[in-house]
Amino acid sequence: MEDSVLKFIHDRLRSISVSLASLLGLLLACAADRPKLDRMSDWTRDTVAAGAARPVTLSNSPPSGPRGIPFGMYNLAVTEFRPPFTGTVLNGTDPRRVMSVLEAARKAKVKVILNMFVSPRQIKNPDGSFSLERWKQRIDRFASVNLEPYIADGTLIGHYLLDEPHSRRKWNREQVPYADIEAAAEYSKRLWPGLPTLVRVDPIFLRQAPFQWVYLDAAWAQYSVRKGNAEQYAQQHAAAAKAAGLGLVLGLNVLDGGDGSSGWRGTKSKYWAMSAAEVSKYGSVLAAEPNGCALLLWKYDRTDTVYFARPEIQAAIEELGRLAADRPAAKCRVR
Repeated sequence: MEDSVLKFIHDRLRSISVSLASLLGLLLACAADRPKLDRMSDWTRDTVAAGAARPVTLSNSPPSGPRGIPFGMYNLAVTEFRPPFTGTVLNGTDPRRVMSVLEAARKAKVKVILNMFVSPRQIKNPDGSFSLERWKQRIDRFASVNLEPYIADGTLIGHYLLDEPHSRRKWNREQVPYADIEAAAEYSKRLWPGLPTLVRVDPIFLRQAPFQWVYLDAAWAQYSVRKGNAEQYAQQHAAAAKAAGLGLVLGLNVLDGGDGSSGWRGTKSKYWAMSAAEVSKYGSVLAAEPNGCALLLWKYDRTDTVYFARPEIQAAIEELGRLAADRPAAKCRVR
């Protein structure tokens, strides 16, 4: 009896010893495969590379927002809806053709600012002054087409209400009244509430209105060398737009805005087209202005493409496209 008890105890102790040895071996194997937590940087790098969840980190830096502003030319041909161009100004001569261009722009991810009045001569009184009623008639042509889907998806980003309302020469020695500009913007909002309203005139002019702009969303400052230093120009007009409560479209007059160093005549005999160096210098200043919501070049000439076919001009435009795509986005509609 005693021998049986001793044998039983011996067998049980032996079994427990084997189990403990197995457990110890398993623990040592796991420890060898486990990441070394005293080297947290290595563990973080290795686990992130393997697709593991990132550890939670705290940072005082604000999250980065959307980047890029529309960059392109007036009257850009549909065949040019490709990088570096991401924006254009479209003349709405035929509302139905506009729809096909908007569809092409949507597919190419090109943003469109639409000019519905097309030409100043079509919105003038018999004496040459601005006619708000004739302007409305031109805009009403677009009531028969459905622009809403293109507004909603961000393809159509602006309504180009008027061109140079400050120019007395253009409007029979009279500036377009501020009240008429705001009335035009209000009429546009009635038809398309979500479509930003823009006027191509320096914000310094619009800031002088005797009231606060409500329906107008953005001004438009187009630079040429005859307007002075580019840096000062951008700063002054950005400040004026902010003071007026307006967004800011920036433009560069490459065909008629140069200093003559290119040796290339502009579209008018007294003006010069910009050299590639000028396009890069002035364009980079405008692209860097944080309040600018778009950068547009005047203009793509379908009948004479020699200027834009120059390799050095193409390289300068490519550079501006990269700058416009890389900077933080800004809104043309600030309210």
